[in-house]
Amino acid sequence: MKMKIWDTPHKRSVGLFTDLRLFYEALEVAYVHDYFSKKRLREQLSARVKGLIFTARLSKRVIADLVRELLNFNWIQESPGDPSIWTLTDEGQEVLKGYKKSRQYFMQKLCFKMHESYQIPGWFVNRLWELNPEGQGEIVVPVPPRDWAPISREWNDNDWNDELAEQTTRAVSFINKICPGSFPVSENKWLSEVHRAWKRLSDVIPRKVARTSADASEKEKGRMKTYTPRNRLLQAMKEAAVNLLFGLYNPLRQAPDFNSSKAPLSTRNYMAWCPRLAELGLIYYTDFHPRLPGRLIFPVSVFRKTSPDNSFIGVPGILNPDNEQLFFHRPNVKKSVKFYLDKLYEEYQRTYYVKKSLYVSIMDVRDEVCRQLRWSTDLFDGFLEIVTKCSLEKSPFSIALESDVREDQSSGYQKLRRPVSVNGKLYSLLAMTRKKE
Repeated sequence: MKMKIWDTPHKRSVGLFTDLRLFYEALEVAYVHDYFSKKRLREQLSARVKGLIFTARLSKRVIADLVRELLNFNWIQESPGDPSIWTLTDEGQEVLKGYKKSRQYFMQKLCFKMHESYQIPGWFVNRLWELNPEGQGEIVVPVPPRDWAPISREWNDNDWNDELAEQTTRAVSFINKICPGSFPVSENKWLSEVHRAWKRLSDVIPRKVARTSADASEKEKGRMKTYTPRNRLLQAMKEAAVNLLFGLYNPLRQAPDFNSSKAPLSTRNYMAWCPRLAELGLIYYTDFHPRLPGRLIFPVSVFRKTSPDNSFIGVPGILNPDNEQLFFHRPNVKKSVKFYLDKLYEEYQRTYYVKKSLYVSIMDVRDEVCRQLRWSTDLFDGFLEIVTKCSLEKSPFSIALESDVREDQSSGYQKLRRPVSVNGKLYSLLAMTRKKE
């Protein structure tokens, strides 16, 4: 029987920005001013927040990527008299008008355009369901266990040893114990791929570092002399996992998915696609699960022949090789509010008992509620907006939201974590109490 495969992508070089609002806002700039240039876009679209970090100015690379993708989608076109100026196409105007009526319409159009160009949106969702069907597509991309904190090494001291192998296998052991089937790769294959990635990273020329006042007279910057084994092993594990799970071959079937000799995803593109797919409402992912050493990813969308009920909304034009259509999950509000509220309180209580604080990280609560319900971040935010209004009336709970940033939320990678949005405001802390009867 001939194996069913996905079409070869028309494009592979996806823009490395992850804020999908840029697409709509660029179209709006073109509509208001009748055209735009890269300079005008940069002036109009700068000053934005990613996670808890304020960005005063978008890079030239982001603007160039945005223009390139809008051209690929046929939403803008070059001005006949000046190739450095772009105007809206008829299709771009239609999409912009649709957004003003329905954000869901716009996200469906954007999802289709991305799939048409890259094949990744539909393929990625399908791949998750293939890799772990018993676990509803739940996958973990491993990182070293949190309790492993080795000292720095000299740059040339990069031999692979038993300690590295042990941490590599420990991580997967933790993962498959907590989430069975979420890393469906044999131990030997896993060790071999991580070792290969470690060796490749070890052969990279050390990057240059900033000059200090003591060596300011030197003509060239110095290079790094040491490295952190934990960070290098983390990068090696990520590279190996992406190659095994989302590369050319599926570890379960050992068969190519694309009519192409190139892998669907590189490690670099994987890092761009995860937040894009999450914002589109196709997947959910988190790097902060309290027990899992790695990135937890699961689909919040599914391929079906038909929709079983009105809680699923199809995306026209996105079909898998079995001719099934991609569906967003959109639960009925009346039927789901109480269930959501109970789950929210249950997870708040669990987090409260661990942290011993009235206000807990709402992002931590969100991660687990969305994992259990298989909901997107937008669904979580939308239902939170509903229940916070209800808490003033008939709800059995009082709910308080705060935008203060605690010390444990303001360091390192935590700053990039997506906050919760309610009524256009960003929140990071949650408190819940049961009302007295």
